[in-house]
Amino acid sequence: MDSRRSILSKLSQRPSLALDNQKNDLVHVVPNLSDNPEELLLRFITEAEKLSCKTHQVTDEKGAVEEILALIEGEEKVLGWSFDKIGLPDLESALNEKNIVVDKSANPEARYGITGADAALAATGSIILSSGAGKPRVASLLPLIHIAVLRREQIMQDLESWIAAKEDFTESSNVFVISGPSKTADIAMELVMGMHGPQELHIILI
Repeated sequence: MDSRRSILSKLSQRPSLALDNQKNDLVHVVPNLSDNPEELLLRFITEAEKLSCKTHQVTDEKGAVEEILALIEGEEKVLGWSFDKIGLPDLESALNEKNIVVDKSANPEARYGITGADAALAATGSIILSSGAGKPRVASLLPLIHIAVLRREQIMQDLESWIAAKEDFTESSNVFVISGPSKTADIAMELVMGMHGPQELHIILI
């Protein structure tokens, strides 16, 4: 048997690396994280702000819509998810009243992108987004400023907990974890914000 066949034979005998939804089988990168909702909320906000995220806490959907309108004041066009995916029923009419168009194409002239979120991770201050019908990737990756709408009940302990709870993990075309604005330190070890994506990330936290 040649070396190539030997390697393939050994690989075929290894157990598959299928995702296991049993929490007990998961090794948490950040151990002993509280599952208390109030502590998760505080931890998420603290970690998100460490990542240069700007969190806007509001008490209800009306407050969320008002906060978004204040952020995008003066704009004529934004990128965004479908309104039912963002989860704010009154946002569409509010934008129409301001004559703001939501573009779902890869329009490089749009400065703002508005999305919902699939979940948030208290351990790292990250948000999770998945792409699919009505949830274009460009809304969170292309504009200079990304606005994400999040509800406090979506905050989970960590990535391992989210994977364990998500039964349809492999059904989305893409799943990405966003930890603050885009950043890189490839050149001369100097941190540059917004090099490969948004320069700002605003989280509207209901």
